[in-house]
Amino acid sequence: MPSHKDKVFEKWWPLAHSLILVRASVIKTAAALEAQFKIWDRMHLRGWMRWSRRTKFGWEQVSSVDSLFRNVDGFTSFGTAYYALPTFGPWTVIWDNSSRCHFHDSLNHCLTQNQNLETLSFYSTDRNSIQLAGTSFTYLWPRPGQDFARERNVYCCNQGKRWHFEQHGEPLAEEDSSLYSLKRKRERMNEESLMWLLDKLDARPWREDYYDFRNAKSFRVTCWSNPRLQPPVDFEQIRVRALGSHLPEQGDEEKAEVEIKGPPSYLVNRCKPATENGPARLIDKSDWCRRTGQESKFFDIHYQGCDRFLLRLPFPPSEMSVNPALVNAICESTGEEFAIFDIRKVIASGFFGDEAVPELQPPVNCPKCGGNVFRASVGFGIHSESDSADDTTWFALAVRCVHCSWGGVIYEHEGK
Repeated sequence: MPSHKDKVFEKWWPLAHSLILVRASVIKTAAALEAQFKIWDRMHLRGWMRWSRRTKFGWEQVSSVDSLFRNVDGFTSFGTAYYALPTFGPWTVIWDNSSRCHFHDSLNHCLTQNQNLETLSFYSTDRNSIQLAGTSFTYLWPRPGQDFARERNVYCCNQGKRWHFEQHGEPLAEEDSSLYSLKRKRERMNEESLMWLLDKLDARPWREDYYDFRNAKSFRVTCWSNPRLQPPVDFEQIRVRALGSHLPEQGDEEKAEVEIKGPPSYLVNRCKPATENGPARLIDKSDWCRRTGQESKFFDIHYQGCDRFLLRLPFPPSEMSVNPALVNAICESTGEEFAIFDIRKVIASGFFGDEAVPELQPPVNCPKCGGNVFRASVGFGIHSESDSADDTTWFALAVRCVHCSWGGVIYEHEGK
């Protein structure tokens, strides 16, 4: 039995591996839930449905975690029963009966944005279940009149062919950020490390003695559902799905550790990993690098001792012609010209394998001094499902003028 989880949660696995925590009393959380679901009712229900299909609210005496799960009538794809559970800490725990075993995707955001409550939602399982193994959490702080005052996201999950890790926002003071530099991505955040963090925040949602069932009632939200559109399933069906073979086997998870480290094939031996102070830092700050489900790769162009280049960009496509995207570099010392981006080599592109010869413009000039020699860095996006370094999703070229030190991103491409 894992040391970070009580037996009852393992008994009912995977029902509780995704929860919403609200930093408020159960009474205040109940009022916020009722207000938010009434907003949704007004948005979606019309005429007679406002009465017959309205959301219902009430307080229930829940005696234990085991009785909570045991007494649920059925599980639906989108939750129809939401429970606000009282605790001995500063948090109220929200659980729902979604058969996907995943918290309501917008409830935590609405409780923060509309009801002015601090929320932390998480998903965590070290084993493949209804969804692939992985751990993620989102912490939201309210700001009246605006979306959020602050947001913190950490994501470390198996995406089928490899593990993916990303983080956004300022780390919590309680986080152990040193874990995020571990070589194996799946070790950067898991069940144990997430529960360690929650314990630092005075939240122990996988410990039964954390719940104050004896002294306080739980609040239930019951939503109307059409059984023909959302046929309910029982726990045994969820367990069978969680243990089923429709997801990759546990033995395949080690293969998911394989990371694509090198550049696209046409850049092999023509680049080096990007340096910290090189032009690549200009790409690292762009919107490209904030796309979820992708990894960003950066390289400095360096070929046979040469790191100063003239650069040729493609003519933009017109109504009369379609010009495949090709970016060439010309070594200043030798005059040798080679590709640093070629859309015809991108596997997912419609130009893949195209034999058309792209038209290129004359070498780029610096907009500040007029020079045409630059140090260059490139950035690529690699999707989580990619098997090859040639299967890129975007490309960006950043340069630094060798004469006046002007720098900027001079070319971007969606990669299709």
